[in-house]
Amino acid sequence: MRIYQAGPLFSEAEREWHKALKARLLTAGHEVIWPGDLITQEEIAEWGDEAPARILQRDLEGIISCKAVVALLDGPQVDDGTAFEIGYAYAKGIPVFGVRTDFRVCGDTPKGSLNAMIEGSLRGLARSRTELFAMLKDLRKKVAKQHGLPPFVVFQDPSLEDMSIQYPVTIEEMQNITGVGAGKARKFGAEFVKLIKRYVEEKDIVRPQDMVVKSVVNKSGNKVFVIQSIDRKMDFEDIARARDLDFDELRILPDFGSAEPTVADRVSFRLSARLLFIVAAALRVLYEFWREKVLDVFL
Repeated sequence: MRIYQAGPLFSEAEREWHKALKARLLTAGHEVIWPGDLITQEEIAEWGDEAPARILQRDLEGIISCKAVVALLDGPQVDDGTAFEIGYAYAKGIPVFGVRTDFRVCGDTPKGSLNAMIEGSLRGLARSRTELFAMLKDLRKKVAKQHGLPPFVVFQDPSLEDMSIQYPVTIEEMQNITGVGAGKARKFGAEFVKLIKRYVEEKDIVRPQDMVVKSVVNKSGNKVFVIQSIDRKMDFEDIARARDLDFDELRILPDFGSAEPTVADRVSFRLSARLLFIVAAALRVLYEFWREKVLDVFL
């Protein structure tokens, strides 16, 4: 999955945090877009007065190209640029996941730790990027002791890192984790899956797997709705409005695959049928005119 990593980059500590998170995401097999890699200081100097607009455009293109956003939300207030990126991603329907390790409370609600507009835009909020990893390490120590094995024989650190990002909640999903095969998953995985499942439920976390499935289901639902609406002779503008799509999104909805007619095929067929009906009606009118006006002259 391609992930946009948002957050302030002004201090050395902030940049180091971003580097550490990016490394974890890359280890888990994700592609990461980090604003620090999008723009160089040389480019900023070269752009001169156009730099703010160029930086904005580069960042927006980066966000649009991703399936999710992970944002650092530490500080008395969320960084202005990060808040804008969250709002833009939210408006585009891109899920945003926040990480706030700051223990200070600055929310607008009794239990909130953030501005309500920011917190309400998030799909999930983690308190630490290492919290689950630490819990998994403690569990590994316990399982290793039960089996009389060194901890690294149970699962190595890269595997625990991947678990803390992928959140496997079944033995089958555990087998897809880095360094974990079917044998290890069956032998040691049950307690780890149980812990991760409880953690996901308590933190109300939307897992990467769930997000992809929901996205596919939503797209399929849109395609079915479009075809059914065309069958009911709804206007394209009404169809787009009903699903909060613009016309370009409606036009480029992905097809069902080679086994099913595409939306474009169905639209083309119905437009052709309507055109044929109009031509037939026009010919009928011409025939009636010819019969009444021309034949009357000879009869």
